[in-house]
Amino acid sequence: MSDKADDANALVELQLQVAMASRERAVMRPFTGCCYWCREPVEAPRIFCDADCRDDFERDAAIKGSVKR
Repeated sequence: MSDKADDANALVELQLQVAMASRERAVMRPFTGCCYWCREPVEAPRIFCDADCRDDFERDAAIKGSVKR
């Protein structure tokens, strides 16, 4: 027999599974040979020269509504 804690845990697990299943996947971007943010040359398969450029690009895209995380 389950108690309230077990029932709550089962509900949280179900909600987590639903959230994960409905999450939109990030769109793969093609390699262009240069950083998507600052246009510095990069080697394959990288599309950003560093984490700062990636974060800036994603922040800007999220503000514009073109990237779902």
